[in-house]
Amino acid sequence: NLQVNVRYAMDMEGGVNESIKPVGMKRWSPTYDVYHGDRQESNADILISYDKQIFSQWHLQIDAGANLMKSKASETSAGTTLTLPGYSNLSSGSQKWNGQSGYEKQINSLYASANIGFHEALFINLTARNDWSSTLPLENNSYFYPSVGLSALIHEFISLPEAISLLYGLDIVLSE
Repeated sequence: NLQVNVRYAMDMEGGVNESIKPVGMKRWSPTYDVYHGDRQESNADILISYDKQIFSQWHLQIDAGANLMKSKASETSAGTTLTLPGYSNLSSGSQKWNGQSGYEKQINSLYASANIGFHEALFINLTARNDWSSTLPLENNSYFYPSVGLSALIHEFISLPEAISLLYGLDIVLSE
């Protein structure tokens, strides 16, 4: 049984915020600020899955995939101190400031997992993933994380006392 899934998603947001602290307020200095920000993230991925009963007592499931994540943001802000009541714009103030910032980032990923089952009682799970990040130096922009797992349904191999029930996971029932 072979299955292929391909997905793409994008998330975007942006906005403008205007803040006025008018002349005459006792708590704050009178200021006028304008902020504009945009953010975008996109993800594209593919997952290939293979599931097969091998012989009568072996089961194999293999997944392999890749992901491309791109993210970027930009921010612009400007402001001024206000000196004249009723005039709230960037050109009417005495002290002016502005700033701009932003970033772009990309992460490319490859991943795989293999699940091998024997007699529906003994299972081994192997996984591996490698990411390459654009924000790290080229000579050291890769990180790898593998894992290995082993699990067993003990009641399939040995007889357990009636006081122990392994229905729906591991539920231990004590009786008199």
